[in-house]
Amino acid sequence: MSKSTAQTGIIVETGFQTKVLSGSGILYNTKIKNIVVSGREKSVTKLALGDEVSFELMENTARITEIKVPRTILSRESVRYPYRSKIMAANLDQVILVFSNPYPDTPLGLIDRMIVAALSGGMSVVLCRNKSDLFSHQDELTLLYRQ
Repeated sequence: MSKSTAQTGIIVETGFQTKVLSGSGILYNTKIKNIVVSGREKSVTKLALGDEVSFELMENTARITEIKVPRTILSRESVRYPYRSKIMAANLDQVILVFSNPYPDTPLGLIDRMIVAALSGGMSVVLCRNKSDLFSHQDELTLLYRQ
């Protein structure tokens, strides 16, 4: 059995295989030890992009031992589990929403939901409107979100 080494890192990939980037810049595949994460009891997400973690290195695999409390969380309601959230990212400072209008049309409700999710998670929001040559600078959408 190899000796374990305690390190810290950031989750940079989730999905089929979760990966952590160590403080020294090395990317490791991960395994999750049974961890109870405070504040995530109502979430279907155990680990999210941007989570800061502590891990033990065991034969080139990072065994996560702790998930630190995030500064910010970007989440949405889970599709499969009503009344539970899915954390999409953690520890973001800013969200940049890039949208186009009128081609293709971006529903105002979608923009509103994204703004609310970012602000309620503690992040600042920047709106970036693509295809600006296709609309008037005095149109309804520009005037609505200008503030």
